Amino acid sequence: MKCKRILPYIFTILVLFSSSCESSLDDIPITISIPSLRENYPLMFNEAQKWQANVYLNEATIILHPDMRVAISAEFYSPTQNRKTIGVNLMRDGSITSEVFLHKYPIYHHKPIYLDDWDIDSQEAIEYILDSDIRREINSDAFHCSFIRLERFLPLEDQPVVWILQSWDCSNTSQTTYIDPKTGDTMNLSRDIVPTRFPTKTSHD
Repeated sequence: MKCKRILPYIFTILVLFSSSCESSLDDIPITISIPSLRENYPLMFNEAQKWQANVYLNEATIILHPDMRVAISAEFYSPTQNRKTIGVNLMRDGSITSEVFLHKYPIYHHKPIYLDDWDIDSQEAIEYILDSDIRREINSDAFHCSFIRLERFLPLEDQPVVWILQSWDCSNTSQTTYIDPKTGDTMNLSRDIVPTRFPTKTSHD
């Protein structure tokens, strides 16, 4: 679909990632520009509505490394489309792109993610991980794989919406943290998320 120019609201922070475990002299500063999901969501939602008017948000991912072209990637479902979804990307240059995807198997339509499901914006979410004890030092060259994502913990009706903060150095080592998007509190999976019963079947063929 056609791109259009926008002016995303950007929050910039300076982070030091160590390139060596032996010396602090090798610390390399990286400026991370975190776009506001809340500020850009209406534009991305409108882009998705060009495909289907009744779309709803399934998940949104904010890419942390500043060299990646995509700043925010959001996936939208339509309750009248059982095998198709649309992905909408906010690019670093402020343009928006979108693409419709065909899925091999039917989609399970869970409860949509609404704006009032999250009071903590993407910029606040990343501040929580950088200010907490869970912050990790990872090599700046391998920072491409880290992201934060807004989604339901499981794609089921009774599961909460969470911010998932993934610190990943592109190897087999990663650290995942769950943040309550209403309060900003770190969530403990065994304490804060109630086990659910998976559906035996869906209502969509």
